[in-house]
Amino acid sequence: MIARNRLLRAKDCLSPSWLRCGSTSAPTTSAPQRRRSPNRGLRQGYAALNEGARPLRSPALPPEPTPFTRIGGADAVDALVERFYAEMDARPEARGIRALHGANLAATKFVLKRYLGEWLGGPPLYSSERGHPRLRMRHMRFPIGEAERDAWLVCMRAALAATVADATAREGVFQAMASLADHMRNRPPGGA
Repeated sequence: MIARNRLLRAKDCLSPSWLRCGSTSAPTTSAPQRRRSPNRGLRQGYAALNEGARPLRSPALPPEPTPFTRIGGADAVDALVERFYAEMDARPEARGIRALHGANLAATKFVLKRYLGEWLGGPPLYSSERGHPRLRMRHMRFPIGEAERDAWLVCMRAALAATVADATAREGVFQAMASLADHMRNRPPGGA
């Protein structure tokens, strides 16, 4: 009878039951036991523990603002792209990369605004319209070496300086763009 009482008390406790209910030895019984799911006791125990309890969560921290938000959102991206191409038109060192573009930049600006907005953490307008960026593949038809990368970065640095007031955000965006621009090179160093 004692073994049966231990067994009845044990089924209300967490598995292994004989350790959780204060017993020092495993329950013994001569009656055949019904086969149970190994997680049954665990599920019942968690349900009992959580009944009426508040979830154990830390207070939600506000999310970090994205670079898109930090630089000023879609309006700032639009101004950045417009200024970038104005710099490309004005700078003698950018003539080579400007010549890679058509005379009418409207379509190019539209695509770059969508891409940069998404890349900076804004709405996924580029990928929803055009799919995965595949930037390197899309730029493979253009010769991009160190000189082209550097000219592109000179124009982008000037555009960022003119349009983004937050210096920390501006520098963070530029560093990320510099890494991306270096990845776009498809000509060996030295301009061969």
